[in-house]
Amino acid sequence: RHYAIEGRSDDFAARHGLRYLPGLLANGDFDKGAEGWRTFPAEEGSLAPRVVKGYGKSCEGRQGVPKGTGDRVMAFRRPASGANRLEQTLKLERGKVYVLSYYTTDLEDVGRKDVTEKTAKTVGLKASLTDADVFRGLSYDRRWKRSMTQRVVFRARADEVTLSFSDGRDGSSSAAEPGRVTLLNYIKLSPYYHESEQDLRDLDALGQGAALRRH
Repeated sequence: RHYAIEGRSDDFAARHGLRYLPGLLANGDFDKGAEGWRTFPAEEGSLAPRVVKGYGKSCEGRQGVPKGTGDRVMAFRRPASGANRLEQTLKLERGKVYVLSYYTTDLEDVGRKDVTEKTAKTVGLKASLTDADVFRGLSYDRRWKRSMTQRVVFRARADEVTLSFSDGRDGSSSAAEPGRVTLLNYIKLSPYYHESEQDLRDLDALGQGAALRRH
């Protein structure tokens, strides 16, 4: 439309501020360990960066990238004493809509050759956001063979929003059983582009209706 219908010749991406790496979230692949994140381990060593060789390729299907891409993760080992929590404060724009996505995997599923979408373990880890209104019809969990990709579309109600991940029961997800290790990485955050507020409401309602029909 920008070029064919409107007949423009300027850079569409530059005009709308579209960037491959918008810089809204720091160290989403944990290439720099826990830099940019606040860690609250339930006990010593229960929440820490880890390298899982081959994880990016075998569990997330990353192809055409340098060897080892995606192998750095944050590992949540759930102790009996309580839950682990990982946090980062996001500098956003009040009233703007964003989309967050991330991958989670149960460590036991990484090395299982016989794992399928039906036999993979349920991942006890979900994102939580402060000062945000979530569009549940536009958000989803998608189970793959060895991992799960999760997406959250939300509107920021403040210029600072705290993103947190926990392997404990927080009212929105089930807790991981003691002893389980859940892996997290590939966390991405970008603006969510839509035609209008009405379009956003219609898509959200359509998605919620589809979810009700599935259940």
